[in-house]
Amino acid sequence: MTGGRQSDYALSVRGCGLDLVPQPSSPHGLPFAGVDFRFRGGTTIEDDAVLAVTYGSNLHSDVVVQSTGYLGLYGAITGEATNHGNMWLDGMVIGNVVNDGVLMPASSIWSEGSGHWVHVDGAFSQSPASTLDAVMGATFGGFVSVTGRADIDGTLRLVNYSDDWGPYPLPAVPFTVHVLHADGGVYGRFSNLASPGLVVTGNPRYLANDIFFDVTGISAAK
Repeated sequence: MTGGRQSDYALSVRGCGLDLVPQPSSPHGLPFAGVDFRFRGGTTIEDDAVLAVTYGSNLHSDVVVQSTGYLGLYGAITGEATNHGNMWLDGMVIGNVVNDGVLMPASSIWSEGSGHWVHVDGAFSQSPASTLDAVMGATFGGFVSVTGRADIDGTLRLVNYSDDWGPYPLPAVPFTVHVLHADGGVYGRFSNLASPGLVVTGNPRYLANDIFFDVTGISAAK
């Protein structure tokens, strides 16, 4: 779907993948949105469907991702975002975010690339059933930055940095992973820790406005 849309109706994505793009041959690398898609009735990404809000696109709509839906956010959403499925955050949400599924912040080891604009201009909350990824070994991004308060629960999942040019060696220990920053303060604690394919030892560190994980040991799982 190109060139923007203005609608009083809802957008429901089901059984397919849909890209919202500024124009048919849009350049990549734009940090924020330039073309508006407005669905005043809300946006729902139904089970087994995928919606990508690409670079240069701004979706003005409250968004709900159902349990096996997938949202790839590279541009911006202006509205409330509720994730029960999977959400890849490489852009900006201007509104509150409720994570009840898996939220994956983008990251990069390159001076230009993903992970520069991972940002929530609002409040952020995690349910007990949710998972938040934090990326080990990334130079840019890999964590969520919030202007409001962050209410934390659920699982912190530590993942090693990867891209199309990898695999990369595991980072040398000890090191610290930035998990989350919240201007409005951090409230609560993660109740579980996961690190698929890796054995990670260390401890989370909770500050007034930030969460870090101090890694003391890391190795590939046997």
